[in-house]
Amino acid sequence: MAQVRYVVEFVVGWIKQYAVMRGPYRGTPEQFDTDANIVTGLVNLRTLWPHVKAAHSDTIRKVTAWRGRG
Repeated sequence: MAQVRYVVEFVVGWIKQYAVMRGPYRGTPEQFDTDANIVTGLVNLRTLWPHVKAAHSDTIRKVTAWRGRG
């Protein structure tokens, strides 16, 4: 149980790194769902990035080659 709590607290910390999720929400209630979906999508990508990078390294290398970061 402690391992699950550790992961949950870690991810909540990542979510709170985004200013829109850190304090009181100042947008409209209709906009909250969109903002929350964007933030949680970014956190999910950050969480899964090592797996995504390993599975698609060739594609990532091709896409980022134009920046000189291949």
